[in-house]
Amino acid sequence: MKLNSIQYLRGLAAIAVLLAHTLLQPLAEVNQQYVRFGTFGVLLFFVISGFIMIYITGKERFSPLSFLARRAERIVPLYWVATIAVALVAASTPSLLKNTVFSFPNLAYSLLFIPHFRSNGEIAPLLKLGWTLNYEVFFYLIFAATALLSIRLRLVAIALIFLAIISIGKLFTFDSAIGQFYTQPVILAFAAGMIVGFIQIDYPSSLTSHWMRASSGAIAVLFLTLSFFYDQSAAPNPLTDALFTLGAASLVLTCVGFEARMPVSKHLRLIGDASYAIYLSHIYIVVAIFKIAEKLEISFSNALFVCVIVVSLASGTLIHIFIERPIGKFFQRRRKSMMLTGTDPVVVAHK
Repeated sequence: MKLNSIQYLRGLAAIAVLLAHTLLQPLAEVNQQYVRFGTFGVLLFFVISGFIMIYITGKERFSPLSFLARRAERIVPLYWVATIAVALVAASTPSLLKNTVFSFPNLAYSLLFIPHFRSNGEIAPLLKLGWTLNYEVFFYLIFAATALLSIRLRLVAIALIFLAIISIGKLFTFDSAIGQFYTQPVILAFAAGMIVGFIQIDYPSSLTSHWMRASSGAIAVLFLTLSFFYDQSAAPNPLTDALFTLGAASLVLTCVGFEARMPVSKHLRLIGDASYAIYLSHIYIVVAIFKIAEKLEISFSNALFVCVIVVSLASGTLIHIFIERPIGKFFQRRRKSMMLTGTDPVVVAHK
């Protein structure tokens, strides 16, 4: 069962990233305050992901194959569609894309979620925002490896694995993209979300207590305020990432605690459902609108800003409704059919 609070927060995360790119696009120089909106959105996504993985697997052991298959069904199809679309544009009309250069190795690495260097030295796939999915897939693989552990041991094991990986990154210098990419402290955001999920499963009554909701809400406000206003001119760094992670985790804890009282809004829920499609598609829509505005000699204004936000949200939602949702339903029907006939390879392997 999907939680309204989590869906609303997923929508908030997508809007935060969209807001960052919309504000940054017309600027000649990067404004680090605007960048922090994107940082908040990404880390909130990571915290939510950690929470959801605990929430859907529960206290007991689970099938790692089934888990990975469900995760692949969720993120791979739309990402591959979007990546191939970007690859086609990069190969046929490279002038439309700023720093994206097509090559078959880059396409293969991107489709397989393998971090790699771009021609400009960045570690990013063809669909640039897909860098977050490389972290997601890494987390899924680590999580699946703990499938036979209890929920407590799973949480401890993953936290220790992440801390060990980060420590290795601090002790050694890596020339490879993989070594540099996966040793970043941002992976701890998944563990923070897992802790919130653990509290929700093992101590559900504590979440709804007035003391817990008030204290977690106050902590969320404190850390998020510090995240946005501490050393405002500095680029996001491990300290601001840590503040955002703690703020995001506290925000999730607070909102889940208010789940029973959370108002039901089909519009907010739809944005949450479409958050993945909005996240993957928005940057290209933002760039396209600003390029059209430039050709029409329309300067940046509040009206243009609102137009970009609305069109990006609407476009991502339409992609969700007409592409992502039908793909999801296809896999659901296929899984039910295979389970009924006893030919589901995941079920057979689990037996």
